[in-house]
Amino acid sequence: MGRFLTVIAGLAVLYVAGFLVFVLTLPHAQAAPHADGIVALTGGNARLDAAVALLEQGAGRRLLITGVHPTTTKAELRVLSHGGRRFDCCTDLGRAAADTRGNAQEAAMWAHDHR
Repeated sequence: MGRFLTVIAGLAVLYVAGFLVFVLTLPHAQAAPHADGIVALTGGNARLDAAVALLEQGAGRRLLITGVHPTTTKAELRVLSHGGRRFDCCTDLGRAAADTRGNAQEAAMWAHDHR
């Protein structure tokens, strides 16, 4: 019985050691991701809020909000999305898209124009 418990204890130690090696060798995430551009598709406040937050945190240089209704102003979107100082200078509104395909086309043209 004592030998059995010794084997079980040994296996438990090996298991815990293996787990610690696994955890210690995990790749580290980037502290702050960075992109040249951020694209937000209209259709949900969470999308817009997340994209504007990324812009304000410096995760991207410019933001495109695609599929914006023709009568919606940039000022309204700034308030709605809690935009900060970077919103005015670095946010572009795309008004041509009416569906997902249009969003993709508008985003592709914007990316091309802004290199």
